[in-house]
Amino acid sequence: MRIKPGGVRATAWILFAVGLCSSAPHALAQVQYQTNRYVNLRPREESGKTDLLFKASRWYLIAGTSLDGVTTAMVLDHPPIARQGTDGKFLGRYRGTETGWASFVGDRSASKVVLANALLNLAVDWSARRLYRRGGKWKYLAIGLNLCKGTASFVGGVHNVRVNADANGVVRRTTGYTGRIVWSSR
Repeated sequence: MRIKPGGVRATAWILFAVGLCSSAPHALAQVQYQTNRYVNLRPREESGKTDLLFKASRWYLIAGTSLDGVTTAMVLDHPPIARQGTDGKFLGRYRGTETGWASFVGDRSASKVVLANALLNLAVDWSARRLYRRGGKWKYLAIGLNLCKGTASFVGGVHNVRVNADANGVVRRTTGYTGRIVWSSR
């Protein structure tokens, strides 16, 4: 089917005319009631400090999640076999395990445990954002929720750092060896 050039022009003029006829007169010009352009006519919102606190609580939760995830992976991926540093003689085994709520996904699987903790903290953040949008006293509950879960993650991360740092101490206490310890997977 071929469209003639005259038909396209006629159709465009008809649509233009219909557009002009159907427009309401007040749609073409709007009256500005604002006398001073620097005056804000919207009602002032109360949330200045609470917005900052909520953003800070979200960053606190992110930092706690990161610390917990990295240190959990360090503990669970720690090489399990301790050997003497001088001649490579076997000293013992030390295996880190997840002891928290995420142990049901695999107490020695670093990726699964870290993913489960990250998903939980993501759900907490999502819930806090929904509470915060409700306004009023719910904003403070949202901030408190982020702070509580962030603190729990920080406590778990610090615990993991201590466990990982004490791996040599555990081997030394059980074997009585005082020299350098080398960790390996085999």
